[in-house]
Amino acid sequence: MARVFTEAQVERFKREAKKLRHFEPDLTHSAALDRIAAQQGFSNWSLLHRHCECNDPRSVLQSISVAPLPLMFQRTPEEMRQTLRKLPERSDSNRPVSAEVRAQTEDIRGKFVSAVNALDYAIAYMGSLLSVPRFHINASSLANWEMRCWLPYSIHPIADDDDFAQGQILVNRRYKPVGQTSDEWTDYREHTRSHLKLDASQLKDITGNRCRQGYLFNDGSCPWHSRKLSEGYLERLLLLRDILRG
Repeated sequence: MARVFTEAQVERFKREAKKLRHFEPDLTHSAALDRIAAQQGFSNWSLLHRHCECNDPRSVLQSISVAPLPLMFQRTPEEMRQTLRKLPERSDSNRPVSAEVRAQTEDIRGKFVSAVNALDYAIAYMGSLLSVPRFHINASSLANWEMRCWLPYSIHPIADDDDFAQGQILVNRRYKPVGQTSDEWTDYREHTRSHLKLDASQLKDITGNRCRQGYLFNDGSCPWHSRKLSEGYLERLLLLRDILRG
């Protein structure tokens, strides 16, 4: 069920939007509010505000019942900042930090209701990431592994590696359905919620610079490498979502 926000929560969101404008002077007030809304899983501020308890309860309940909310990305700017840091080594664990990071990253592949939902989640994630003033993602951080597992890397053919006409699937950097954290073998045909079908022109539009067909980025343009690359990646995610929504 979709969340219903209290008036206090909505006011806090407004303050967070104000902080964003402090770090990004060129950001308009409405754009800042929309970015905060995206972090909460909504496409814009107006839609988020409809879920405030200060509104008519009947309209809130109606919006929830008509369109159940898919998986939302929820993380405060401070929480996101913490995920960028190296995960501290645990004295009670014999696992290396890299294994600990992987163990703590949730497998969310089964929680997406559609490819569009996975894109909305990724867009909200990137919006939250870019709200952090200092961009630096430690290789042994939770964010580094989350981005490799939770974010779309490629529109990959379901059957043959070169046969896009037979259907496609949204995969992460490890060539697993978006959201999967394990290396276990996966039958692409079974993950229908991540399926999509783009034509050649649409694939060309979302393909990253100097990338193979259908790839949003390559080893030289990974979004975790820099803010500029993250911004370019976010633009392609937004374009892909617009294409899927028609």
